[in-house]
Amino acid sequence: MKKIALFIDYANLWASYKKLGKMLDFRELHSFLESELRWKLEIKYIYFAYPESGTRDYNVSGIHKFAVFLEKELWFNIVKKPLKLIEVRDSAGKVVLNWSGKPTIVEKWNLDIELSMDVMQTWNNFDKMVLFSWDSDFKCISDFLIKNNKEVFVFSTLWNISSELMKGSSKYYDLVDLPEKIFISKLQHRSQRDRGNKKS
Repeated sequence: MKKIALFIDYANLWASYKKLGKMLDFRELHSFLESELRWKLEIKYIYFAYPESGTRDYNVSGIHKFAVFLEKELWFNIVKKPLKLIEVRDSAGKVVLNWSGKPTIVEKWNLDIELSMDVMQTWNNFDKMVLFSWDSDFKCISDFLIKNNKEVFVFSTLWNISSELMKGSSKYYDLVDLPEKIFISKLQHRSQRDRGNKKS
């Protein structure tokens, strides 16, 4: 049986969510991909980074509950790691202080290596790859797969997608143009996620 593999860089997808004002229903997405690409969606990976406890003044358990829902209900392979905190330094190497006199911290969310390794470890097991990302770094992965008779379908938005990745894929899909039925509101998304977590 011909197989589809789905790889979602959630950092990139979240950036699109914020501009779209809506989120994907992952159950509907599964059905849409199988209908659109006409093969079976068998391999699913999603990549998260998350704030560790104590780094926020609010509950950070939501991302973990959502990951459990995807794993238990929809059979995703979950890859996640804590956000990396980096002190900002000026050209002289001195730590930049913020308005309160404390070091300015930026958070780094990057699982590109993990995603790339999973693709390379599984590419013999699928025929079409769906990639949710805008990152031009993945063009080399796309080039490799296409050279080896695979098809690569990239999903993103025009305000985010790199031209190299878009042109280097078999086909590009803009999230703006996807059927409305595969989207849900943030409130519905949270409710569905929590229900899924309770079932598990």
